[in-house]
Amino acid sequence: MRTHQIVFDETLEPLTGDTFKESCPFDGTIINVYFQYPAGCQSLVDVAVGHGSERCFPHKGYIALDDAHPAFDVEEAVPKGEEIWAEINNGDSAYDHRIIIILTIREGVSK
Repeated sequence: MRTHQIVFDETLEPLTGDTFKESCPFDGTIINVYFQYPAGCQSLVDVAVGHGSERCFPHKGYIALDDAHPAFDVEEAVPKGEEIWAEINNGDSAYDHRIIIILTIREGVSK
């Protein structure tokens, strides 16, 4: 059973936001979401990830941290070709921030 990682490595200018997308390479299950927040973010950078119209993590609201790199186990079935997305909003009025998000997808759909 193969796995694939989708990496969103994005730098946002002050007071900007965007949604970044990549297609799922096979029918699979998102099994892990990793976030890298560098020092200085001061919980001003909001992030949510998902696929299609579904949120994967967090299910409501956003995650916003500082100097942290947590990983969360999830179990989200995703069909081949569906867009996996990361919404990132930089609420800092002074500084750019670089956020890295890595989603691990395992081939095959969990029941």
